[in-house]
Amino acid sequence: KNNKKIAMSDTKNHTKTMFEANSLAIIGLYFITFATQSKAISDTTTTMPPKDPNVHKLPFSATSQGSRLGMVLSENHARFVEDELSTPKIINWKTQYHTDQKKTTNDGSSNKKGFRCPRFREYVGNVPLIDLSHLVPNAGVTLYAKCEFLNPSMNGLDRLVKRYVETLANHPTTLVAAGNTHIGVSLVMACAWFGHDCILTVPSTLDESRKNELKAYGATLQEVTVEPGQSEYAACHEAAQMIADASEKHTLADASQLKQQHSLPCDLAQELMEDAEQLRAPFTHYVGSSANPITTYATAEYFQKNNVQFVEAQQEESVLTSDYGDDVSSRKPDQTIPVSMEDTVHMSRFLSSHEGLNLCPAGASNLLAAIRLSKKLPKGSRIVTDLQDIGVRYLGTVFNDEWLKKQGIQPLDNPKSFLTVNRQRIPNKEEGREKVPNYYSTYGDNPMIELTHLAPEAAKRGIRIVAKCEFFNPSFSIKDRIVFNIISKAEESGALKPGMTIIAASSGNTGASTAMVAAMKGYDCIITTSPKCSKEKMDAIRCYGAQLWISPKGAKEGTPQHYMEIARLAALEDEEKYFDVDQYETLSNPEGHYISLGPELYRDTIGAVTHFIAAGSTGGTITGIGRCLKELNPNIKVILADPVGSIFKGYFETKTVGTPGPFLVEGVGKGSIPGAMNFDFVDDCVSISDEAAFRMCKRLARTEGCLPGGSSGLNVAGAIKYANERAPDNAVICTVLPDLGIKYLSKVYNDEYLLQNNIATV
Repeated sequence: KNNKKIAMSDTKNHTKTMFEANSLAIIGLYFITFATQSKAISDTTTTMPPKDPNVHKLPFSATSQGSRLGMVLSENHARFVEDELSTPKIINWKTQYHTDQKKTTNDGSSNKKGFRCPRFREYVGNVPLIDLSHLVPNAGVTLYAKCEFLNPSMNGLDRLVKRYVETLANHPTTLVAAGNTHIGVSLVMACAWFGHDCILTVPSTLDESRKNELKAYGATLQEVTVEPGQSEYAACHEAAQMIADASEKHTLADASQLKQQHSLPCDLAQELMEDAEQLRAPFTHYVGSSANPITTYATAEYFQKNNVQFVEAQQEESVLTSDYGDDVSSRKPDQTIPVSMEDTVHMSRFLSSHEGLNLCPAGASNLLAAIRLSKKLPKGSRIVTDLQDIGVRYLGTVFNDEWLKKQGIQPLDNPKSFLTVNRQRIPNKEEGREKVPNYYSTYGDNPMIELTHLAPEAAKRGIRIVAKCEFFNPSFSIKDRIVFNIISKAEESGALKPGMTIIAASSGNTGASTAMVAAMKGYDCIITTSPKCSKEKMDAIRCYGAQLWISPKGAKEGTPQHYMEIARLAALEDEEKYFDVDQYETLSNPEGHYISLGPELYRDTIGAVTHFIAAGSTGGTITGIGRCLKELNPNIKVILADPVGSIFKGYFETKTVGTPGPFLVEGVGKGSIPGAMNFDFVDDCVSISDEAAFRMCKRLARTEGCLPGGSSGLNVAGAIKYANERAPDNAVICTVLPDLGIKYLSKVYNDEYLLQNNIATV
């Protein structure tokens, strides 16, 4: 390694300064020359490299406490950023959250370190508004969509359900509801937030993954037999009513109770009206789905009172729609646009494979209705709609060819052919249409949540534990940060050219992110992976339109049969055809975290972070964030959390490569040392078992209402272990929750799978 003089450009004052920086020299000599902030570590001024200026170009200010950009919490933002240099009002939940200080609480968490960090349940609402105008054939019409699937349970019903369950906060009760609709997921999550037990009645035929998701949050499931001619909702509602009536300790909670919330101002409609004010141009039409009547009619009622036309996407009644009983509102649409089940399916698959936007059928029908509506509208019309749920929950139906054929629907040979769109209308983040980004540009600046209460003994010593929710990125994982950087740099350098195929070796998340970006940019994509990858992650990769090559079971690292070698050898064989993402070796991997997540962690804690802990696989997260934080404050300690069976801990302690053992946690640990991993930035290492990681996942789900993947459980378990055993008093420990638990319902949240692998269930 060499010390290099690197000129870093100050993007605010256009001044330059020179500083000594440790280069990321892992393979030969590596010289990084990218534009970032000037850095001067002293007692009075601390600034840090910002996010890639091509991704998020915003000003910031340096103060004695540390500089701050893109704050999640307005209280912190007001304290540490001067008014004249404050972050512009971009329509983005991360910069607008908690403008009402009365709603901001720490739930007993210490605030001594000078920054506020909310619990997970406080992140309902204020989700991104995105520009999808390129889908509209009428160039004079604008189409916006609210990403309601980025609420905590990945469902827009969280707004109404949280409001309802909050009213019962001081009345201990067991909530009973029909669990076959999306209300079930939101309800059991809210019960976890506020300490209620929950009983859900579900059809005996409900998909096992859906059952696992509900049970993960702590719900007790009562299976119901649906009689011929009876709707699923009617059967489940009747059973729920009987259970609720059987005990005074039970409270019935379903669509009928949520209707009562309609008398209050609709959160979603109010947010959209505020968005319109910031756009300085009101919406003219709101499109909502008949398949999601609770949210649609509440929003429509508010809009119609404000002279916005309500257009109903009338989704054909089918197995993909939910029956909520009687109409939840007498509100009548100004227009109705029918959308068939077949068109809904084709639209869902088009959006995933062409746009990288993985949506539920209701969201797809909303967009299709909006496109059809736009053909009749005059120039200057502005359509807004909402995207209520994620498509990952429909991998076994909408994105499953065999299931569709049983429904009489023939999947298209090429899902991308369903629509023709004008990609030239896609906005970029810097100069987007009226400051509204496209979907992928919403990555980063994710919520940070307080987890100190999970380690009460450490809390007594003034230690804080906080975590970044990286599953709110567009492909629902932390890997979006590195993939964006790798692909962008490859295009700029000419290594990736139009017409080439992107190939990537991945245990799942990088594969999904790569497939998503390839879909958005129009590249063909091949992902190689191992049989260890969960079925949900494999299906997610496929739904983005990528091919999936799975290595033989038991293939050892370094052999031609191993999934990492399959990708590498294919790219070497035809360099003109394939671009290899090569996440394990490329230094664009750690650089992606160095220029984005590292600075965010420092800013979100106002520079109070003393320790960062996370697991490693490619080494990009621990290396990139470790380098960034140590350049900002050399006293910050970086700890590697390693699954038992991985060789990293042994290598850190002995500098020799040992023999790997088996472990179940996906996406972390390794049997070799990747080129992107640099142990020079690691100060300590802790081992975490599969059982500890998976039990922590369930603890997070049942106490926080947060459903993360297995590596998140490992990271949090590692943070708590380090806090209890090694951290000094008053430490501030940061970690990350890399991905979403919905991708692991067949494993981490499947009691049968856990028992088969000798892991005790919770």
